[in-house]
Amino acid sequence: MHLLSILEKPTARNAELQNAVGYLFRQGATDPVVKGGTAGAVLYTKVTGNLVRGSDHIIKAREAITYLERIIRQQALDAGDLALAHALIRDLQTALNYKP
Repeated sequence: MHLLSILEKPTARNAELQNAVGYLFRQGATDPVVKGGTAGAVLYTKVTGNLVRGSDHIIKAREAITYLERIIRQQALDAGDLALAHALIRDLQTALNYKP
């Protein structure tokens, strides 16, 4: 069982949420070991002590949570996109709070 609920890049219907997804799951950032986008990179660094592409991704994860929370407040998300935004936040928080 994996600690993260989203391991591959999802698709959102809302354009602003899709921008956030693109920020968290960068094009070309496919690594067979690190799954889950930014949350996966944070978790990987916490578990192994190794950086992913020279970063621990912690600042990016914190900024992404703020961005996603703003999207939830300001955008008219359908039920699927709202669930996706909450799942992304949960994954980021899970990774940030993980204690090896």
